Amino acid sequence: MRSRSLDAAPDVDRIVLLLADGESPSHTVLVASLRLNLATATKIIDRLVSDNFVHRKPHASDRRRIPIHLTEDGEQLARQIGDAFAQFMYQLA
Repeated sequence: MRSRSLDAAPDVDRIVLLLADGESPSHTVLVASLRLNLATATKIIDRLVSDNFVHRKPHASDRRRIPIHLTEDGEQLARQIGDAFAQFMYQLA
């Protein structure tokens, strides 16, 4: 399910898991929360959009804000990332 372009981005998992927590932050908030370089975050989010894992949807009351949301494919990816992390932690125990 994961595209090759996403496999090379180490911060993809962090972005997807943050979005899976039910938050729909704007690009600026996402960058600040994860302490990412703006250019790096933009490239990752653009790839996530093009691979249909996330979408940008203007805020209902503030058109200047554009929150980022997981798609159904993104939710499935988040579950896969969570499962892989749980398996990793289990192996450490």
